[in-house]
Amino acid sequence: MNTLTLEKLVLAGLGGALVAKEQIEEAIDKLVNRGELNREQARSLVDDFSTKAEGEKDRLETRGREELRKFFADMNLVFVDDLRKLEARLAVLEEKLEKVETVGAR
Repeated sequence: MNTLTLEKLVLAGLGGALVAKEQIEEAIDKLVNRGELNREQARSLVDDFSTKAEGEKDRLETRGREELRKFFADMNLVFVDDLRKLEARLAVLEEKLEKVETVGAR
């Protein structure tokens, strides 16, 4: 998946979520105005929606990260944090090698 497609998916997901939120809030307001829901019920529905939307957002972010990692791997690219981990491991190994060489030189 290329980055343009990934970006479009993320933007579409966010746009869809905003539209859905507005539509839900409008529908709930109409129900309250018609007396079919009281304010407490409306608040509960909005809270439920917010909780579900947050979970969906987290799921989409996770999926986006996975797709981005896959894309980077396919392109033989690395993330900076992965590079830093390798640099740290290399520094430890160099230090150990230096100690071994020092002991061997005695």
